[in-house]
Amino acid sequence: MTRIVVVGAGSAGFNAARALCRQLGDSAEVVLVNPSDYFLYVPLLPEVAAGILDPRRVAVSLPGALPDVRLAPGTVHTVDLPGKAVTYQDVDGHDRTVTYHGRLMVEPDLSVPGQPGLWACGDAAAVPDLTRPGEVTAMTAQHAQRQGARVGKNIAAALGRGKRKPYRHRNLGFVVDLGGFDGAADPLGVPLGGFPAKVVTRGYHLSAMPGNRVRTAIDRAEHATLGAQTQRLDLVRGKQVIPLDTDPPN
Repeated sequence: MTRIVVVGAGSAGFNAARALCRQLGDSAEVVLVNPSDYFLYVPLLPEVAAGILDPRRVAVSLPGALPDVRLAPGTVHTVDLPGKAVTYQDVDGHDRTVTYHGRLMVEPDLSVPGQPGLWACGDAAAVPDLTRPGEVTAMTAQHAQRQGARVGKNIAAALGRGKRKPYRHRNLGFVVDLGGFDGAADPLGVPLGGFPAKVVTRGYHLSAMPGNRVRTAIDRAEHATLGAQTQRLDLVRGKQVIPLDTDPPN
C-alpha cells in the first residue's frame, strides 16, 4: 500500500491530510507527523485571551477530526529526499530541532522542482500567485487552507485519482476582530467597520473551523449575554512572596 507522509498539522497540513483521505480512501495510508495530537485554530486565540472562548474550543482533536489518518506524535529532524524517508523523535525521545531559512520554492501545482514525490504548501512554501504574475502568495490561513486541500488532491492525482491542477486563488479580503463590538473587514473588496465587520469576522472564522463550531458559538452567546466571568485572585502575604530579582538557578 502507498504511504503518504504529511509533516505538520497546521492549516495547510491538516487540510492536505483531510483531502488525501477523501480522495484516496483505503487505497493509501496517510501518516501525519505532528508534535501534538490537536489542531490549533490560531485566528481565535485573541478570543481565548479575552476570556470569550474556552481554550478547548480552538484545539481540535486530530484523531477525532481525521479518523482515517495515522497520527505519529513527534518532531521531524531529518528528511531524506533520495531515500524518501522522514525521521522524527517521538514524545519519549530527546528533543531535536532544525531551522530552515526562507521558503521552499514550488511549482504552481505545489510540487517541489527536481524532487519527485515531494510537495510543499502553507507558510513553508513560496507558491506562485497566478492571479498576480511574478509574486508569491501571502502567508495567511486563507491561502494555507486552500493550498492544503489542493495539494492533497494533486497528490491523489499523481497516484491515479483525479486530475492535477495548479493552485489559483484570488484574495477574498481580510477580517480582523478588534474586541468589544468593533472589527475591520474587507470581504470581496467591500470595506466594513464596527459591528458589521465584527459579525462578518466571527462568521467567517466559525465557518472555517474544522471542529468545535457549536461549542464556540455557545461560548460566544454566553459571553454576549452574561458578560465576562469574574475571576478571584487571593492575596499572597509575608514570606509567601517570591522576589522578582531572584537569581536564576545554576
